[in-house]
Amino acid sequence: MNKSLRLEYAISYKRLLAFLFDLLSATILTVALFFLGLLCIGEPAFKYSSSKKEMKAIENSYSLNLGNGKSYTEYEAALQHFYLESFPEEIKRDVNKNYGTDYSIVHIYNVVVLQLPDKPTVDNYQTGYYQYKMNDDGVFLVDELALRIEGKSGKQYEKNMRDLFMNTYTNLKPMLSDYDQHYKKLSNNVDYSYVISRMIGVSISVLGIFVIYPLINKYGSTPFERVYKIAHVNSKSGYLAPKYKLILRAIILFALPIFGLWIFNQYSIILITVFWLFINVLLTMFTSRNRDVPDFILRMDSVNIENSLLFKNRHEEIEYESQDDFKEITDVDYVNKLEETKAIDDKKQE
Repeated sequence: MNKSLRLEYAISYKRLLAFLFDLLSATILTVALFFLGLLCIGEPAFKYSSSKKEMKAIENSYSLNLGNGKSYTEYEAALQHFYLESFPEEIKRDVNKNYGTDYSIVHIYNVVVLQLPDKPTVDNYQTGYYQYKMNDDGVFLVDELALRIEGKSGKQYEKNMRDLFMNTYTNLKPMLSDYDQHYKKLSNNVDYSYVISRMIGVSISVLGIFVIYPLINKYGSTPFERVYKIAHVNSKSGYLAPKYKLILRAIILFALPIFGLWIFNQYSIILITVFWLFINVLLTMFTSRNRDVPDFILRMDSVNIENSLLFKNRHEEIEYESQDDFKEITDVDYVNKLEETKAIDDKKQE
């Protein structure tokens, strides 16, 4: 018996609403579990709150939390303090080791922060904002702090100078982790707290909504698919999808975003997730059976529970057909649906 005659495919907008509401529920649950993880694991295991507070105090002592609206002179002062007073030997050691040079810390500051050439000539000893000092013999003094070119002002000048220093200023916190071991330990405590809390939040929410719940209900539905009366069946047989396909369905849905977490940064993963969801939405809206990517790969369909006859397997179907209720359905509902299907087929052939 052709199972498709007894299946009514789920309406596309209901599929979309179910998926979006499931995704929203997973997001809310992830955020809630993230903060719960910080409280229950990050706090006792890594002293999350005190570590973060102490990190903030150390950063403030180096003026590393100035934000974006300050004058360029404040960023310049913070950079000079960091490079020339706080960690001159450490910075000099790392830069000279990486580039095989023997520059002084002031020379490094002129090159890295002020973006002057490491080997100045009469053609390139200045950038328009700073210039090397020169002695009476015309030798450039690379080991002395370069001079700001005077006589320039205005909003555009302020912006350009701010951009000049911000390029290096934003790297100071990562550098602080390299040079201050106590700060690095505190940073690790905070990072461990975040990582564990994220894993808890994502794992429990995704597994609970998209794996565990479908596995424990008869129709293999997620919570909101159950609300919208949606079940998953094998395309060929018409029987309810087996448990392993429900697990694979969840893996396919989230494999690309989760893979992106390991490869790309947080902004890239947002783009990947949005693109992936967009593809699923398009397929659900415009394919003949309102299938999404996992449906195509696993050869599944989503059907309306109320208007379909659904069985786990042939044995369950035979048991149902032996009941008197089935005879009534055969005489009325099933025959009507058979006639409707035949009429549709005839129309297509015309």
